[in-house]
Amino acid sequence: MTEIPTVRSFRYLPMDVVYHGRGAISRLGVELDRLGASRVFVVTSPSVVRNTDALERIPAQLGGREVQVFDGVRPHVPYSCLQPGLDALHAFGADVLLSVGGGSVVDAARALALAVGEGIRDVAALERFRADFVPPNTTTIPPTSGR
Repeated sequence: MTEIPTVRSFRYLPMDVVYHGRGAISRLGVELDRLGASRVFVVTSPSVVRNTDALERIPAQLGGREVQVFDGVRPHVPYSCLQPGLDALHAFGADVLLSVGGGSVVDAARALALAVGEGIRDVAALERFRADFVPPNTTTIPPTSGR
């Protein structure tokens, strides 16, 4: 019987790679080396800080890189929670964003990356990137729903 590895990855745009599964944090140093990163901006939420030890385990993987943590992501990523993160990101001058958390954290990191890439300093300017369409009716049960 073949053993299935616990750390898996997949690639899709606009993120280059996503590591997931038990032990995924152990891949962080390798990925940061591959990217040539020296200044890591961590995007996360208060619930990740409060309910996990993920942020405590990350420094051991950084290899002396500078790090700044933004833990102000709120559910569904209202613009009001992004502005402090965008201000901190510009001030820090990161060369890589690291999202640690679920959907809202990943969405926030994408929005911040888009803002920096487009030279945006006021998150209200992200409104021009909002998709304008009428979606079909959908129902979603995310695996993070707890049951």
